[in-house]
Order: sequence, then structure tokens, then C-alpha cells
Amino acid sequence: MFDPDKWAEETEKRLKEHKDSQAQQKQESFQRAKLFNEEAPHFWPKVRDAFKQLCEAYNKRQDKDLLFFGDIGQFVFSVRRTDNPGGADVLVERTLARSPSRNYGPNIQEIL
Repeated sequence: MFDPDKWAEETEKRLKEHKDSQAQQKQESFQRAKLFNEEAPHFWPKVRDAFKQLCEAYNKRQDKDLLFFGDIGQFVFSVRRTDNPGGADVLVERTLARSPSRNYGPNIQEIL
């Protein structure tokens, strides 16, 4: 049989758990954003430089410029193929952002 007091108690418990969960998620999101804002500007140049060095090393090994590293902006870069006319030549495009970056074609490690 339906017990209104028991239903109210269970509903109160579920709503409290939901509210606590949302508060925890909000706090975790805030901490991630804080870490991102503090660390990303220092870390990003290292990521960009590492990709640039990978392209340079590959081109040197191939004895021709097959990969082009492009600094599109302060927080965006891309790696493009130069030997595939008419094909999909963007291999990696990275943006310093909280949203995922775009990858085109194979992973850079698969190429190198």
C-alpha cells in the first residue's frame, strides 16, 4: 500500500543526493577550470614546440618537407601534409580550449 510519509522521506533523500552530486560536480568543474586557466598558458608553448620539433625531425629524416607545421594563432596550430595534392592534408589541428580539438586522418604518431 502507498505510504505518503515513506515516499516523502525517499524523495527527500533522492533530492538531497542529487543536490549534493550537482554541488560536487560544480566544484570539480570549477577546479578543472582553475587548473586550466593557471597551467595551460605555460604548458601550451611546450606542446606546440614538441609538435613543431616532430615535424622538423620527420622532414629532416625524409630529406624533404613532407610535414608543414603552421602556427595559426597564439593558441592554435596545425600539422599538414605537403605531398598529397587534392587529398585531406590536415593531420592535426590543436586549439587551447576546453573543447576537444580536431584530428584529421591518422594520428601523428602513426605517420612518424
